[in-house]
Amino acid sequence: MAATREPATGAGPAPRGRRLQRALVSLEALVSVSGLGGGAYLMARPTTAMPMRLLDGTGFASWRLPGVALFVLVGVAPGVVAVAATRGLRAARVGHLLVGAGLVAWIVVEMLWVVVTWPLQIAYASIGVAILVLGLVDRRAG
Repeated sequence: MAATREPATGAGPAPRGRRLQRALVSLEALVSVSGLGGGAYLMARPTTAMPMRLLDGTGFASWRLPGVALFVLVGVAPGVVAVAATRGLRAARVGHLLVGAGLVAWIVVEMLWVVVTWPLQIAYASIGVAILVLGLVDRRAG
């Protein structure tokens, strides 16, 4: 199914809609950049990026595969949605919801599986909730 652009109205989106889109794209860009950077770091330093003891009982022998997952799921995916939103593609509306829900799920799984909670995880879970809520508002407005 091909992605379609929002219909042109001549005046462009209302100011509230533009602010909402800017907020979503900004949050997704932040998540994307940090996911790409964090994932690349874990892949490049699979045994020294973080304490190996945190992987005890997870089934991972190093941080390489978690780094790949972080890079793709938390780095690439939100970046694709942010770009789609800036291009006015309708698919971004669903993408915002997937990014928000996915980020919250990622953090919950990470906290349960690795069994460690840091303020950064709480911050990113909050960002995920914000993206999800703003995505719902955007979807209702559209």
